Amino acid sequence: MNRFKQTFIDLPDKVLWIWGAGFIARLISSSFAVSAHDYVKNRLPISDCITTSGQWLYCDCRSDHTPLYPYLTALMNWLSPDVAVIKAMMINLPLTIGDALIPVAIFLLLKRYGKESLGITASLFYALNPLPIIEVGLSHWDGITTLCLLASLIYMHDNKLKIAGVFAGLGTLLKQFPLAILLVALTKEGFRRAFVMGLVTVVVILLGFLPFLLNCPETFIDNIFNHPLWKGTSSVKVGIGTIKDVFRVVSMPYPKLVWLILFAALVGIPAFRSNKNNYFFYTGLIMVTLAYFTYVTHRQLIVWALPFMTILCVDKKTLWALGVVLLGYAIRILKPDWYFGLIHLGIGGWFYWQFLKEMLVNQYETKAAIESGSG
Repeated sequence: MNRFKQTFIDLPDKVLWIWGAGFIARLISSSFAVSAHDYVKNRLPISDCITTSGQWLYCDCRSDHTPLYPYLTALMNWLSPDVAVIKAMMINLPLTIGDALIPVAIFLLLKRYGKESLGITASLFYALNPLPIIEVGLSHWDGITTLCLLASLIYMHDNKLKIAGVFAGLGTLLKQFPLAILLVALTKEGFRRAFVMGLVTVVVILLGFLPFLLNCPETFIDNIFNHPLWKGTSSVKVGIGTIKDVFRVVSMPYPKLVWLILFAALVGIPAFRSNKNNYFFYTGLIMVTLAYFTYVTHRQLIVWALPFMTILCVDKKTLWALGVVLLGYAIRILKPDWYFGLIHLGIGGWFYWQFLKEMLVNQYETKAAIESGSG
């Protein structure tokens, strides 16, 4: 309780009001999920299969996502009345709350870095950003998964690596991308401590997977690896703004192999420059790489990187870049000619360079400070 008071009581009322307004905006947006494609075609049928028929996910009910959010969806479906709009809001309530808490997580993380003022401002920009609000209305669970990633970062800072591992595992049971935090942990903590965090993460994941591995291992594995992102497939229209589409246009030979080499370089080479002082920027770099430069991406993946991009833009006073992010997002919705997708990829490249530059600058300043102190 004392820590809660120290953290939140001194916040200006307008901050709490704007955080609350962000939650209300997301709650209202969630009511529109009743006609969203993913809600109608995926969330509702899968939850009905689990709750109404009493069948097993993967064994009887097909899903190409990890199990936590299908079962959260089923639970909220079971609790909700049979009124379409209320049901949509109830089913999406976990993701609504999760995304609404990201501003709080941004503030808590930056407060630990001694940048409370930046944390307040960045959290407000995220709370009122229309992009994640729209994504809640489309019934996409990327926000609550990103919250788990941020929680893992917070506990990494606090040297509570086992708790950080729990959140990384829970995030992976929602969507797979929080696993990337283990690479960050390796560069920040070293092998031995990162191994402990990784072990906890793996145990949490295996506990989530175990019922399906025991009951229907073949269909479970087939379902999990059947997602279009894993297979690198998409229609031409959906693919606008992706590496796959650019490679298609330029007739790149062996496109997936070329992409894999480039992707590994984008993530792997900066890892040698990541350390306990600049790991935040490395995390942002990884999230930007995943969100923009995976071979095939969906537009909602931007939410993975958005908290980090928001913090960077507020800190460096480059808010115009968030406007270009929104433009790229709109391009992926409107699906014009392929070359408009270069705007989306271009801003992703700009953010990648900014995070890489911050990593290198931080490393140089840290080295200079150490040398100055020793001299």
